[in-house]
Amino acid sequence: MGCGASTEKSSRTSPSMPMSGQHSGAAVLRASGSSAELSVAFGAATLPHPQKDQDRFALRVHGGSTLLFGIFDGHSVHSVESGRGHAEAAARHCVTDLWGRTRKLVGRDGAFEVASPLSEAAVASFTAHQAACEKRYEREVKAPVLRKKSQLEAEIGEELPLELPQEGGTTATVGLVHPAGLLIAWVGDSRALLCRREAGYKVGPIAGTGLKTTSLTRDHNLDDQHERERLLRAGGKTMGRESGLKSVSVAGVEGSLKVTRSLGDSPFHKGDAVSATPSVAAQPLGDDARFVVVASDGVWDHFSNERVAQIVDGALTAHARDSAERACAAACAAVLDEISLGQQNGDLKDHVDDKSIIVVQFDAEGERRRATEASSLSQS
Repeated sequence: MGCGASTEKSSRTSPSMPMSGQHSGAAVLRASGSSAELSVAFGAATLPHPQKDQDRFALRVHGGSTLLFGIFDGHSVHSVESGRGHAEAAARHCVTDLWGRTRKLVGRDGAFEVASPLSEAAVASFTAHQAACEKRYEREVKAPVLRKKSQLEAEIGEELPLELPQEGGTTATVGLVHPAGLLIAWVGDSRALLCRREAGYKVGPIAGTGLKTTSLTRDHNLDDQHERERLLRAGGKTMGRESGLKSVSVAGVEGSLKVTRSLGDSPFHKGDAVSATPSVAAQPLGDDARFVVVASDGVWDHFSNERVAQIVDGALTAHARDSAERACAAACAAVLDEISLGQQNGDLKDHVDDKSIIVVQFDAEGERRRATEASSLSQS
């Protein structure tokens, strides 16, 4: 694939928000009213499948204090454009609306605890977007279908069965970084990992050695017992468990979904069977935080959490003396390149899905400085 470094402008100079392809940037986040600051670098890349191209990402620095980022994996049985449209709409909403809801909350004591006003704001942002999706679906899809159904029934004199059509939807895994901590809110199965240096961490011949990898998310699907029970209580149904498909269905709605939570997919949200309420994870950031990775299921279908962490760690180390944003772009490319190579040589399965990844590196400038100093010492 050869993603290489970003061909987009850094977020320092570009006011637009790219949502696919390759992008990288860097910033120093400063906490309002205190001396706390955090150097971050970030990269994102998508590898669209020719038949889909429905993955989107978002990256935006707000107010010099907050980095908002996310992966959005769109889906639709009817058209690629529908899934893509839902992913793009959710990306734009989440990184702008969430900032508006949280700008006065970040930096407060306890802001990054799971039970906090910051978490409540994330939930409110997701549910507000879903309410807008359902209002549009009611106006543009459901109401016309029901009018047509009534007309036909009047003509033939009998009631017709009806399943409401699918519209498409998206996963959403959104991160908020501030000098005090990291918040992740998500629906669906685009996964997030946080990697910290363990005591005695040092760069060695095996990438990932000395890293502690923590999964910040759990996939919202029928493999999760809590999600399965929640779905059934809300009136949803499961399909295909014997065949391994593990799909979600809702009475009166055509088709099925793989996920138990999403944005969009309006008819499936009847009775909150499929939910738009995000799960939330919060972590303080200290000197041991190295990077966070968010990726769509097209990545996790191929690699374990540990393998992705290992690839990213190795790429960041190999490019430590480059600019921090170039290192993050290279880390994203390394993961996608390894999937492409594995599919080409038959080591990895070839299936129809897009692949997207974001890497956010913490203390990026400090890492570059240490790598440069170490190189100078080794050459002296």
